[in-house]
Amino acid sequence: MLDPQLNMRGLDGLRERLVYPSMAIDAGISGTVYVQFVVDTSGSMHGESMGQARSALRLALSQLQPGDYFNLVQFNDRFQALHPFSVAASQEHIQQALRYVDALEADGGTEMEPAMRYALT
Repeated sequence: MLDPQLNMRGLDGLRERLVYPSMAIDAGISGTVYVQFVVDTSGSMHGESMGQARSALRLALSQLQPGDYFNLVQFNDRFQALHPFSVAASQEHIQQALRYVDALEADGGTEMEPAMRYALT
């Protein structure tokens, strides 16, 4: 099984590699992470793959810090976002996301493009 923490060292590893533009630093902006988690829930993810995706999402959600923002978008032959826009990484939002992750089911075809467009806008 692929361990996301070893691969990227989670969000802490991402924070270590972030280079903030001098304009942002001068304005006092640093440290906030905006994450769009996009997960494939198509039929091909059935079984162990879906379990691995859930585990990776749980790990990533557990590493969010106060002041971070996130959303979760799933796709199969259509896509669905947990929230209409990114939300603060509050305990309430993280718990809601964990329940959403636990309910993810693999089904349908694979139409990634609409989900990616949504996540990147």
